[in-house]
Order: sequence, then structure tokens, then C-alpha cells
Amino acid sequence: MDNEVKQRRGLLKKILPVQRSEKRKLQTLALGLREEFNPQTPFEEFLVDKLVVDVCRLSKLYAFEQKSILAKNNLSDNFEYGTTDKFIRYKNNIENDIQNTYKRLKMLKQTRKTRI
Repeated sequence: MDNEVKQRRGLLKKILPVQRSEKRKLQTLALGLREEFNPQTPFEEFLVDKLVVDVCRLSKLYAFEQKSILAKNNLSDNFEYGTTDKFIRYKNNIENDIQNTYKRLKMLKQTRKTRI
């Protein structure tokens, strides 16, 4: 394993501490995205890493939401007034980031193909 890959994995560990059960899923996602997009530049590498981080954040948010619903049968009962709106906005922001990053990576990959 080259040094650059080790540094990247280390960076992701520092940014997003994950439980062991999530680790394998994230590694599979990261490998799949690298295979799908075959990043060629540091910026493309950054976008792939960003996508993995955003998917992990969204996954944690969904897990939190699910636990909250199961615990009280109503998400809003677990938050102070107005917090539910913040939760939904945060979730929507992450989903938009994922969609935009994915589109950007697809566009960069397509641009690379047309240059060849």
C-alpha cells in the first residue's frame, strides 16, 4: 500500500470516527466509488473522499432519526421546539451535497473520456 493511500485512510479516520460495524461498509463504499470514478487528480480524490464522508454523515443521521422515532414514536418529541426543522435542513443539505458531488464526479469522468 503506497504512502498516499495510507495518508488518505488516516485522514478519513480522523475526520469521521466510525464504529467497527460501519467501517467495512465505508471501506466498500470508498473502494466502489474509486473504481467507478477512477480519480485521476487530487481534486477528484478529494471529491470521492467528500462523497464517502457525506454518505457516512447521512447514514449516522438516519440511524439517529430511526432511534428517535422508535424511542418516542415521534421525532419532534425528542427535540426542543424548532430543532426538528434544523434536523430536516441538515439532512437536506447533506443529501444535496451528495447529489452535487456525485454529479460533479460524473461530469469530470465524462470530460476525461471525451478528451481521449
